[in-house]
Amino acid sequence: MKFACLKENLKRCISVVERFTGKNINLPILNNILVTTKDSSLVFSTTNLEIGCEVSMPCKVLKDGSTTIPARIFSQVIQSLDGEKVSFEEKNFVLEIKTEDSSVKINGISPKEFPIIPRIKKVSNSFFVNERDLAEAVNSVLSSVSSSEIKPEISGVYFSISGNILKVVGTDTFRLAEKKVRLAKKEESVSFILPRNAAFEICRFDGDEEVGVNTCDNQIEFNLENIFLISRLVEGRFPDYEGIIPKSFETKFEVKKDELIKKIRASSALSSKLNDITFKIDSNFLKITTSNPEVGDYTSSIELSSKPSPAVVSFNYKYLLDGLESINDEYISFQINGETNPALIMGKNDTDFIYIIMPIKNNR
Repeated sequence: MKFACLKENLKRCISVVERFTGKNINLPILNNILVTTKDSSLVFSTTNLEIGCEVSMPCKVLKDGSTTIPARIFSQVIQSLDGEKVSFEEKNFVLEIKTEDSSVKINGISPKEFPIIPRIKKVSNSFFVNERDLAEAVNSVLSSVSSSEIKPEISGVYFSISGNILKVVGTDTFRLAEKKVRLAKKEESVSFILPRNAAFEICRFDGDEEVGVNTCDNQIEFNLENIFLISRLVEGRFPDYEGIIPKSFETKFEVKKDELIKKIRASSALSSKLNDITFKIDSNFLKITTSNPEVGDYTSSIELSSKPSPAVVSFNYKYLLDGLESINDEYISFQINGETNPALIMGKNDTDFIYIIMPIKNNR
């Protein structure tokens, strides 16, 4: 194998694939990147046996071939090289890397030991979605996904398509986030649960490409122009969450997002071990309070533009901030049904994102 390419292109590709290497004592090959040349392309492949990744880039290929080399060492070497152009030559699984003033040899392992990264042979459903829209949607619900594996069905991000609407949902039973994405055209109905780790990777998408998504019973593929990801899907049935979204409310009010976030953060410094803060809605004021016998008390008020029905309700401030920071609107709409029923939070004008949060029982 012999080829040459630009260092900056190389660095970008390696930064993507090295995230999917596995740390497995029994399978040291998972620490390696599979490097393959074919025609005028260079392909890097890695897998941790849960997610597989392939990234391609153009290069000047002088001789086709393949080898595997340790991802960490390869990345460090490329980062340290000077010069714009880098040439490579592999002999007997040893990769020699050269620039104008440097020469490095890295010992590799036979590519025959590298696991095959599968492709879905029989696609059940497929659809296209804008890369940035997909990343923003997943990122907005990811903090609500359960970090426990006790209930696997809520340990991932739920996707559901109906017509031209893609719903992306996360829940840990204490809160639930739903983001709607409008697709370019109507698609076949499909639903699946993407594992949390794979969802983290989708959040890194930052371009404006159309992502092709293919699914089968237990796998999913994401196809971009030069990136291919494949992951298993979570088995199980996601809860029928739409039934818990309240349809009517006793107390409704709107408040400026930045001002509310600022006051919640200030109050959090004096919160108890429950991370609780209390909202008291009275007349046309929202009073935010918290108390910790070991630290002190906090009270602050925000004047409201309306006069909602009185209410007192307590929330976990961390959960509350997760929801508020995912809303792309200047004003927040709060809809509350007493101190024990779920509250609904959304933007005043942007209703594509909703956040359901369970209150903390107030022991006043």
